[in-house]
Amino acid sequence: MTTQLEQPPETDWLRYGPYGGAMRSRLLDWMWHVRYWPKHSGREHCRDIRRQHRERSGNVNGYLLQPPPQWVPYFGNQHRAVPYVLELLRGLGAQSGDSLFEANAGSHAVSWNANKELGMVTLANDMSFYSIAIGESLQGTPAYLTTAATGAALLDEFGGQIPDKGDPSPASVEKWSAFLQTEATTNLNRRNHHVTRAGMFEMADQVEGRFAYCNFDWPHREGTPRSDRMHAIHVLNQRLGDPGAVESAAPSGRQILDDVLKFLDMAVPRFEFVILSNQSSNYPPPEVLETHLQACGHVPIVARRLVIPNGLTDDRGSDPFFTEYQYVFKGRRG
Repeated sequence: MTTQLEQPPETDWLRYGPYGGAMRSRLLDWMWHVRYWPKHSGREHCRDIRRQHRERSGNVNGYLLQPPPQWVPYFGNQHRAVPYVLELLRGLGAQSGDSLFEANAGSHAVSWNANKELGMVTLANDMSFYSIAIGESLQGTPAYLTTAATGAALLDEFGGQIPDKGDPSPASVEKWSAFLQTEATTNLNRRNHHVTRAGMFEMADQVEGRFAYCNFDWPHREGTPRSDRMHAIHVLNQRLGDPGAVESAAPSGRQILDDVLKFLDMAVPRFEFVILSNQSSNYPPPEVLETHLQACGHVPIVARRLVIPNGLTDDRGSDPFFTEYQYVFKGRRG
C-alpha cells in the first residue's frame, strides 16, 4: 500500500500542521523542521518532495504551539509531544486496529493516546512499578489506582527529588485519582491497551506488529549517566511498595549508542515502522546520533524536530527552548 510518505496528498500534515497554514509566522522562534530521506526512492524523488513542501508552505515550517495537555507526572514525560506523535502516525497511514508497541512506556502518554484517539491496539512495556501502576489504572484496575495516584502526587509535589519519607497531600492524591479514573472511563478502546513489565530488549525480541515507538533513558547532554534520575525512580518505586525494586544502572554516552543500534537491529525486522524519539536535553545530539546511525546502516525515511519554548514543557533545564527529535525507520515487516 502506498503511504503518505511516498506520495504526499494535497492536504495533509506536511502542508498544514496541527493549526493550519494561516497560523504560520516567520517571527516564530520555535519551528517544525521536516526532512525527508526516502531511502528507497532515490535523490530525485527526495528533492521533489522537498520542493513541493517549500511551494506549499512558502518555505516557512513554523507552527504556533499551545501548552501541552495535562498528563500524569513522570520523569521526562512524553505528553508534550503526543499531538505530534499522533500526527506522525496518521501520516504513516495508521488506522484503527493497527498495533503499536511502546518499548519504554513511562507515563503511557504515547501508547494510551494512540489507543484512545486512533483506535490502535497498544502494548506498553516498562520496568518501573510506577509505570505499570499507571497503565493498570488507565485500564480501570482498582487495585492499582491509589498506588498510581500516590506516585503522581509525589512527583507533582517533589519533582525529581523524591524524599525517603513524607506523604503527598490527600488533595493531590485525590486529584490524580480522579484524573486516572476519568481517562479510564472515557476511553472506550481501553481493553485494547495492554501492559507488560519486562526489559526493553526482552520484549523487542518477542513482539511484532506495525509500529514500534522507543524513547530511551538517555544520558545527560554532556554524555554522563543520569544516575540521579535512575535513583529517583528507584526511590519512588520503593515508596510505592514495589516488592522487587532494584535500582537500574544508568547508561553512559557510549553505551546508549550501542543500545539504540541493538534496539533497531531487533525491531526493524519485526515492525513495518520504527519510531525513535530523543530530546535536546540528552546525549547524543543530532549530529552525533544521525551520523552514527547512518554509518551503521540505519537511515531514517523521516527526521523532524519540534522546538518548544521551555515554559510550555515540564523540562527543568535552563535553556529557553526544548527540542523533540523524531526519526522513522522503515522496517522489513509488511
